[in-house]
Amino acid sequence: MIIFLIAKFRNIYLNIFFIILTSTAKFYPISLNIIFLFSKNLRNFFKYLFLTNIIIFGILFFQKESLIKIFQNKSLITIPPTITYNFSFSGILNSLTNMNGLIILFITSFFLFYIFIFTKKILSNNNILSLIDSSIYENRLFLLSTTVLLFCYFVFTNWIYREIFFLGLIPWILKNNNNSNNNLPRLLLILLCLKFIFTTIVVIVDINNMFPNLKLILSFFKHSADFFTISPLFIIFFILTINFFKKKIYS
Repeated sequence: MIIFLIAKFRNIYLNIFFIILTSTAKFYPISLNIIFLFSKNLRNFFKYLFLTNIIIFGILFFQKESLIKIFQNKSLITIPPTITYNFSFSGILNSLTNMNGLIILFITSFFLFYIFIFTKKILSNNNILSLIDSSIYENRLFLLSTTVLLFCYFVFTNWIYREIFFLGLIPWILKNNNNSNNNLPRLLLILLCLKFIFTTIVVIVDINNMFPNLKLILSFFKHSADFFTISPLFIIFFILTINFFKKKIYS
């Protein structure tokens, strides 16, 4: 996969080539521009970002007739937002409309406690705070995978196979599991394991139509698991980008 090549090779122009190549085929790889956060200064970050995007949008401009046809036929391949094979923020939003108010209140209360714990762990974790300071394979892959997951989850409605990018988080988690100043890597690993086990069970039950009357409830809990897994990654991404610009501006 291109994401592993970009993480592996540090040559900036090779990275630009990979991003352009994949973004003209499928749009979501444009989020791989985040790799430029490992640039030495803010000027280089914006230079590489501008160069990559101007080429991508230039190529897409000359393909605009094909793109128009694709968007016109989008309704034929649209993924229903409430099914268990959906991986997107719209999934949890649409699932909420079918749930009892007490269930929503309980899930919301638990989520606030859950996100408080993770935010506290993330803000105090030295490996996260220094992640973009060291351009090693595990750090680069973690940042790329996190960004693609967030982009796919919040911007598009995707099939469940996009969840494969969660695997890109594992090398960083394993590398820092024993040398971290808190148990954040272990918590992330447990979270990923629980998410994949639960999702697999739900999909198997749905495919075999074992409990047809519980489809909406199963869908809600599947999308809740997605949202709970994505949320810590969003916080990590937000903190990393804020720290990058803060350091570059005031350095």
